[in-house]
Amino acid sequence: MMTFDELLKALGDQLGVELPQDDGTCALQVDGMDITIHHLAQVDLLLMDAEVGAPPPQGLDGLHQAMLNANYLHAGTGAATISRRADDGIYHLQQTDWLGRLDGATFADTLERFIDTLEMWRRLLADYREHNSGDEAETPHPDTDPLAPADLGAYSSGFLRV
Repeated sequence: MMTFDELLKALGDQLGVELPQDDGTCALQVDGMDITIHHLAQVDLLLMDAEVGAPPPQGLDGLHQAMLNANYLHAGTGAATISRRADDGIYHLQQTDWLGRLDGATFADTLERFIDTLEMWRRLLADYREHNSGDEAETPHPDTDPLAPADLGAYSSGFLRV
């Protein structure tokens, strides 16, 4: 089993960079996206965290429903979870993994999938913001089932509906 420091060294060797950590936390930037890797020592988990973006000014019901649907069985999140930070409302993507199952190669694969999912959700959020930037706020039809899957139309490609 690799320690957090050994895992970061192995990942850094694969990437050709040094990944310093400070008190169980490593921050890196990939394609302009800030990703923070935390070692949750008390439970021996690795946590990856990154900002997806700020919520759009309108159309939140449909977006939040799509996010909840994506979280269910990780159908649209690639084993990560989408959440909203309470203090500023920014959406985040987070994923945990047991440190004991990771080595440099498996962690690199996990990180790559996390980055792919992050890019997808960032694009989806930007497209959704653009799609819902009209002057009229989204008003649900009275017969709409609030628990039914949200219809994001073209913005939901790549998602497996559960």
